[in-house]
Amino acid sequence: IAIHPPAQCKSVGLFGYQIHAVSPALLVAFMVAIIFISNAWGSPQEDFALTSSSDLSTEGYMTFSWSSSDAGSPDHPSPLLQVATNPQFEPVVRQFPLHPLNLEKAQIHVSGFHDGAYYARIGETNNTALSNVIQFQVKHRNLSAAFFIFSIGLLLFIGMCISLLRFSQRDI
Repeated sequence: IAIHPPAQCKSVGLFGYQIHAVSPALLVAFMVAIIFISNAWGSPQEDFALTSSSDLSTEGYMTFSWSSSDAGSPDHPSPLLQVATNPQFEPVVRQFPLHPLNLEKAQIHVSGFHDGAYYARIGETNNTALSNVIQFQVKHRNLSAAFFIFSIGLLLFIGMCISLLRFSQRDI
């Protein structure tokens, strides 16, 4: 590389210095260093990768799965699945303890949610995030549709009982 101060160059380049030639290997090394530094100083590394069964629940329950490379780490003796109504998790609406001996690859089924938007993550009791944040919606089915399906089932059941009683009394 030939870098000269501005006094020795006719034109000024990068940050007041003119760069005449740059080796491709040096450029690659510079890019790798920038990527490494940005990953190290960027967002904190997540200890768990959290996924959900879907983004929309019509029944009020969800299944969350997670994986971890350092399962059972003493750094996080008792992580929790935290659910909140905002991405800042203030306040946490519900918390579910995760068993520390089965953290490497596991799942949990949670239920009892009302209609609305929710956020889930794996965290600690001090509100420290250990995983990515998942957003999911709960929108229950219409109650009249549930009663309609129940009525069809009830009619079929009554029809079967009547036919069984009628045909069981005949001599064949």
